[in-house]
Amino acid sequence: MKLRRFHAAVCSVGLLACACGASPAVETSTGAREIPITVQVRGRPAPTAEPRTGADWRCTTVSPVVQADLEREMRKRHHPHTETTKLVVTWACPKSPVNEVVYQRIDNGGLRILRLRRVAAGFEALRLAIDEYGSQSKLAVQRAVLRLEQGQRIANTSAALVDVRLSEVDDGPPAIGFGTTGIGGFWHVALGVRDDAGSARGRETSGEQTSLRQLEQIPLALARAEVERAVESADWLIVPVDDEIRAFVLDRFRASKPLDVKNLALYGFAVLLRDTAPPAALPILADALVRVVQADKVDPGSTEAVLLAAVRRISGIDLEKDPRPLREAIREFARNNGVK
Repeated sequence: MKLRRFHAAVCSVGLLACACGASPAVETSTGAREIPITVQVRGRPAPTAEPRTGADWRCTTVSPVVQADLEREMRKRHHPHTETTKLVVTWACPKSPVNEVVYQRIDNGGLRILRLRRVAAGFEALRLAIDEYGSQSKLAVQRAVLRLEQGQRIANTSAALVDVRLSEVDDGPPAIGFGTTGIGGFWHVALGVRDDAGSARGRETSGEQTSLRQLEQIPLALARAEVERAVESADWLIVPVDDEIRAFVLDRFRASKPLDVKNLALYGFAVLLRDTAPPAALPILADALVRVVQADKVDPGSTEAVLLAAVRRISGIDLEKDPRPLREAIREFARNNGVK
């Protein structure tokens, strides 16, 4: 990904700078490895992140097996002439403090953890990316569809979410896309707001109801302004991925075949379906995804075919003949992941 100009733009305004290489990994009592780094915010260095363990700090822990898989993937994708990250994986932190999010990032063959404390930095990065690339890249404009989901439940918190994905483009600037998949291979920024009492609240409490369909139909500039209004008082970030989905999908994919982008895309689809399927159905959904991918009857190279078959296996609904919103979500997800 040609993100060097993007990184430079972010750093130039002094909102976000990640300084320093990764520190030596720390082996915890649970066997997880933590790699603390130093983070710069507004140009001033912060103390080296303190390693933490346990259920309340899951998003700073990575098992050695998962780390090894990710590092192998990074080596396959890394180009020596570029300094930019080639693979980004977002992990679950449902019980971490709501004013922090952690990105576990592959960079130059090593794992780094980046913390952001204020949503302003992430939103400014989005604004700069759109300003710089939105009018210059036809592909970026075509893919820049903004989604604002209202009242999504995350760790017993209702919050409006927007994920920002900068996808890889061979020639030209990164394409800018929006979604709520939580998959690897992209940068993710999720936006949330808190009221004066410190409680999390969703966009729907602001008094301005804006549906997903409405946002898809309005010009990019107006969509950007809508997001800016939605996060005017935002002061925290949270990523919509949870451990239950990761345990049943990502781990099983890793056990059955090498970790690759298609597997991560299917993992992201499980996140996409989280609001559609009740929590009790998540293990069934994940198992079905794994079985479908491993079955000889479905071409693993066809993301859309895999997803449609998975839903048919789980619910008995043939989405090819049933024009429900879920079918459109599947088709859009497939298109965004390389399926025409």
